[in-house]
Amino acid sequence: MQRRAAAVYFALFVVVGAGAYGFLGVMSAPTIALDGPSYAQGDQLSAGGVTYTVDSVGESSVTLTFQNETSGEEETREIQQGSNVTLGGTQHFAHIPAGGGAQILPTDQYYDEYRHELEVEDTYHERRAGVWAIVFMSFLAAIILLTTAYLPTRG
Repeated sequence: MQRRAAAVYFALFVVVGAGAYGFLGVMSAPTIALDGPSYAQGDQLSAGGVTYTVDSVGESSVTLTFQNETSGEEETREIQQGSNVTLGGTQHFAHIPAGGGAQILPTDQYYDEYRHELEVEDTYHERRAGVWAIVFMSFLAAIILLTTAYLPTRG
């Protein structure tokens, strides 16, 4: 009788683990989507009377070039994903979406929304890790239950 009950509980743990694993397959990661303008390589943006040209867009940074009015030289400024930079006397930050391009947005208008979207993304990753824990614990419990149920008995 005990072995039959162990087999039923084994099947229950396997079903729970398989259901959690299936749920991982249909979970979709949230994306950060801000409403501001997006710039590609070669595009220009103006801030505080200075025209900046997007020199390059990487996976985690964007490089801007501009003409320095005092020295007349061309200068380069690299902005990391999510970091603040002052452009033309106004604070801006860079966001590089997964689809390509770069967004260089005023901090006072968009940064709160950006932080909120990052928190949503962090919550998603925490929950995904929790579902993986359910998968591992279910299969581990099922194996331990089955192996202990079929241990040899004394006399």
